[in-house]
Amino acid sequence: MKISNIEKGAWHVERIQLKKEFQEEMHKILGWWSHYMIDDKNGGFFGRMDSYGTLFPKTDKGIILNARLLWTYSAAAIETGNSGYREFADRAYQYLLEFFWDEVEGGVFWSVDFQGNYADDQKQIYAQAFAIYALSEYYILTHKREALDMATEIFWLIEKYSLDMKKGGYYNAFARDWTDTDDIRLSEKDANEAKIMNTHLHVLEAYTNFYRVESADFVKKALENIIQIFIDHFFIPENGSMHIYFDEDWQPKSEHISFGHNIEASWLLWEAAEVLKDQKLLKKILPISIQMAKSVMEQGLDSDGGLLYEADHEGIIDFDKH
Repeated sequence: MKISNIEKGAWHVERIQLKKEFQEEMHKILGWWSHYMIDDKNGGFFGRMDSYGTLFPKTDKGIILNARLLWTYSAAAIETGNSGYREFADRAYQYLLEFFWDEVEGGVFWSVDFQGNYADDQKQIYAQAFAIYALSEYYILTHKREALDMATEIFWLIEKYSLDMKKGGYYNAFARDWTDTDDIRLSEKDANEAKIMNTHLHVLEAYTNFYRVESADFVKKALENIIQIFIDHFFIPENGSMHIYFDEDWQPKSEHISFGHNIEASWLLWEAAEVLKDQKLLKKILPISIQMAKSVMEQGLDSDGGLLYEADHEGIIDFDKH
């Protein structure tokens, strides 16, 4: 079916309006964080405010929140040229450097208390990945060599300690000194399994952004490797979904379907292949990304347009919308 010039014009106008609305919403969201969540007394950002607007100033501060703020303000500053966003990116970076960075063992802590003393010193690979992702974006903004050096150090720590050289994939978590630990869950609701989709997903995301600033062969090979891990192990071609949990021998440990992670993987895999500029890989990834996106649209969308949280082979098991 051919699209008329009138329809093309209407879509162009709609895209311009949509972009404007997205930009306005971005400024509102970042303005909220800048206004309400700055911890002037102890540095960085507050760790918690509830849905009623009640601030909990003595709550622990997590590396995931700090790294996401670092990436977000860096990306916003790059996109808009807003000097205020640059200042908040600097703030998030300095707090990560001063309080989350482990000067003894390398990498970043999971959390610190409200005064910056480490609260949970576990080395979650999920957290290390978010740090690489954020530090790479901050380097794009500032060209600060220190940020790139930190991202590079974390990359090698992941490759040294987390990568399973025999069976492939990345182990989930370690103690502060990178030795094995019994509880490797991301949260209480997660299974205590060796290799999980969520961690691999954010290693993929991190290595993609890292490759933008460090296009050496060692990064390229690592990025190609984790893409192949998704193709070989996580992706389920029969239903366009992904396995969530594996043991260390790649035996699946759950039949649950996470719609949010599936749609995220569909574009992160494509983005990674695009960054590599590998036409063969793009052709391989394209049908996988499309199948995953279609599966989410057909199975995970609620009648109101929201995305449902989780399902299994029998249907929806968690109707929450996060």
